[in-house]
Amino acid sequence: MVGGGPERAGLEAMASQLGISESVCFLGHRRESRALRQEMDIVAHAPRYEGFGLVMIEAMAAGRPLVVNDAPGGMRELVQHEVNGLVVAAGSAEQLAGAIDRLAADPDLRRRLGEAGRAICRERYSAEAMAARTRLLYERLLGARR
Repeated sequence: MVGGGPERAGLEAMASQLGISESVCFLGHRRESRALRQEMDIVAHAPRYEGFGLVMIEAMAAGRPLVVNDAPGGMRELVQHEVNGLVVAAGSAEQLAGAIDRLAADPDLRRRLGEAGRAICRERYSAEAMAARTRLLYERLLGARR
């Protein structure tokens, strides 16, 4: 698990109680999280609120399938259920675990969702795509002033 926060101690205690401590790494905050993402098979992101979601963009750019929840914010704009990830109900640990299990058991689904995410990222969030949209916005705004 990459990241930190007030829940870490409780999660570490839970891993110990469940007898899975040896299978779970709590890495804390890492500057090299992008490089770590290359080593991941699945990226699960289930915050209570998400404004935009750089974690999701980075996962998509790396071709990693996403499991996200439908909490308020911008996640539903980035992740389409069964297209580039799986979307579960916010607050449902059972659905989150089920989606992760589903992806863990299905390499073809992981590959398909990851490739779709990479294509969406390239189409919407590459430097070229963002520069083109910015140019169009400027042209539209400047044209409106004339």
